[in-house]
Parts: sequence; C-alpha cells; structure tokens
Amino acid sequence: MTNNYSDADIERAIKQHEGYSMPGFPSVDVFNYLIGPCLTQIKEPAFECLQDVYLYLENLAEEIANKVFARFPGLVGEILEVVSKVLTEE
Repeated sequence: MTNNYSDADIERAIKQHEGYSMPGFPSVDVFNYLIGPCLTQIKEPAFECLQDVYLYLENLAEEIANKVFARFPGLVGEILEVVSKVLTEE
C-alpha cells in the first residue's frame, strides 16, 4: 500500500505539514496524511475480522460455560450474559 508513495510524495507531505514539530522530525500530521488512504482501504476487512473474533469468543465462552457449569444449568445464562457485556464494552 505504501509502496505507491515516492520520495517526492513523502517530501511534499512533510513540507505541507510543517509546523511546531522538532527540527528533523516530521509531525504526526505527516504520518496521518500518508497513512489515511491506506487505513480506509483496510477498514472494512478489519471490522469483518473483529466480528469474526467476537463470534468465536462468544461461542468459546458458551462451550466453556456449558462444560464447567453443567451441574448448575441456571448459572450458564447468567455467566453468558456477563461474558456478552465484557465483549461489548468499549
């Protein structure tokens, strides 16, 4: 993705985003400017991956809860509710 940037592109970005950064160190804005288009390309696959991980963890928690609390079936639902809350916390 970043192979598309030439040295001239990077130099132009550094000049466009000069500001109050330390001499010799480009500002964070340069990084954000250059990496922004790449991040938009991977946004959707990243969300799909997160959804897959969420579903896997949810299924794994259900399997474990059913095995560990087999003698206490009333607790399984409560435990899975807590797991769901933990997985959806931001």
